[in-house]
Amino acid sequence: MDLSERLNAERKEYDLLLNKGVEFSIPVEYIKKEKIKRKGVFSFLPAKYKKVKLFKDKTFFIKQPVLRVLDRLSKEFLKLEFDINIDTANPMQFNKAVIPLVREKATVLAKIVAIAVLGMEYKNDKKLKEYTELFYNSLTPSKLVEIALLINTIGNLVDFTNSIRLLAPLRTAIPNPIEGNKEV
Repeated sequence: MDLSERLNAERKEYDLLLNKGVEFSIPVEYIKKEKIKRKGVFSFLPAKYKKVKLFKDKTFFIKQPVLRVLDRLSKEFLKLEFDINIDTANPMQFNKAVIPLVREKATVLAKIVAIAVLGMEYKNDKKLKEYTELFYNSLTPSKLVEIALLINTIGNLVDFTNSIRLLAPLRTAIPNPIEGNKEV
C-alpha cells in the first residue's frame, strides 16, 4: 500500500468517525425496590420492601459538535493547563502535590465529556451537573482522557482551521494599494 492509498484509507476512517460519532457505555447503578411478601398468618399485613442495587450498562453517544458547543468545550479544555514544579525524586511529596491536581483535572475532564454528550443541552445546568458527577464517579482517569481525545478528534478543528487557511488568500475584497507607501 503506497502513501496515497494509506492517506485515503485514513481519511475514509476519519470521515466515518466524524459522520457516525462515537458511542461508549458505562455501568450505572440503579436502586430497585423489591417486594417481600409475608407468609402465613401475617400475610394480611402490608408487604415489606428491600432495596437492591443493580448495575446496568448505559450507552452514551458523542457526535460532531456544533460551533457553540465547541466554544464551550474550548473553555473547559483551557482549564486543563497546569504548571507543576515538583521534585519527582521524593515520591511522598510528589503524591501529596499530584492527588489534588488529578482530582481537579478529572472533574474538568468529566465536565468535558458531559458537555460533548449533551450537545446543545449543555445549557441545562441540572443535567450538566448530573452527567458530570456520573462520569466522574463511573469512568477511570485513563478512560476520561481517552474520551476527551476522541472529542477533540470529533471536533474536527484541524480541518476547519486548514480550510480557513486555504480560503484566506481567495478573498477578493482585500484592498490593494495602487501606489507604494510614499512619504511626502
